[in-house]
Amino acid sequence: MRIGEFARHTGIPAATLRRYEAHGLLAPLARDHNGYRRYAVEQLPQAAHLHALVAAGLPPAVVRELVATLEDPTVSGAVREARRVAVAAYLDALRAEPTGGLLDLSG
Repeated sequence: MRIGEFARHTGIPAATLRRYEAHGLLAPLARDHNGYRRYAVEQLPQAAHLHALVAAGLPPAVVRELVATLEDPTVSGAVREARRVAVAAYLDALRAEPTGGLLDLSG
């Protein structure tokens, strides 16, 4: 399906899908001869998962590394669990202090 249809199915704007591709998070399955992006139905859950991680506040580079680790069959279960725990801690810290203590918005 083309990017517009994929965007409608996922609820993710086409511009965001293009940004995800630029960051190496979600590439279209193929491109037509005219350059149109083609996505597969099988990519719908992956897109939703990536979008949720980015919307939660994870930078694209962290999402890319996390997904690569979780999908790599050579990575041990212990390493996967350590990454999951680290991401959960990061998100908890982000919820507690959205600016990461780097910006003083009080003044």
